[in-house]
Amino acid sequence: MASNHTKIMHAINAANVSADDQSLLYTYESVRGLMIRQNYLSTHKAEKESAGIGEWFSKGFDISDPNFSKISSNELYMSIINGWWIGRKLKDPDLEEEFKVLDLLRLAKSESLKQEFSKNWVHWEIRSRQFSPALKAMYGTIMSTLQPCAQRNFIDSVYKRYAKMDKGMPASEIVARNEDGKTVRLSDYRGKWW
Repeated sequence: MASNHTKIMHAINAANVSADDQSLLYTYESVRGLMIRQNYLSTHKAEKESAGIGEWFSKGFDISDPNFSKISSNELYMSIINGWWIGRKLKDPDLEEEFKVLDLLRLAKSESLKQEFSKNWVHWEIRSRQFSPALKAMYGTIMSTLQPCAQRNFIDSVYKRYAKMDKGMPASEIVARNEDGKTVRLSDYRGKWW
């Protein structure tokens, strides 16, 4: 008896569609399979400890699929990346979060997938861990890997704003009036003790 996946693959092969559309349908089918396995593991948590679970989970899915560039849903991109990372962690539970960024930038062929992920990762990193060592370490790699785009500009802008507040950096200028009405600047007090 054929599995649902096999039936779907036969139906795609039998459909009278162009080779490009057929390739995109295979991509969607691989993503659908990944999401089904992800849902399964979310309800069968004990299965995560099974031997070979990482191979089973990632079967038929390839993050380097160039067809991901034809998907225009940022929400789907993040689901794809989360599913892919679950598979990577199932194979190697000791992987650190920075490897997620490095591996995705290295392996993905879809520029839009890399851009959307990088923007979301930087945003999450800053919101949860501020100007973290991971962000500092990954900034150069992200900037040198991404092609010029709005997401790259966002990352650069946010990074530079937070870099100004890093430990050891001079404080931003503050201008105010003292009790005598005189304008004073924070820089007027640089190097002075109160």
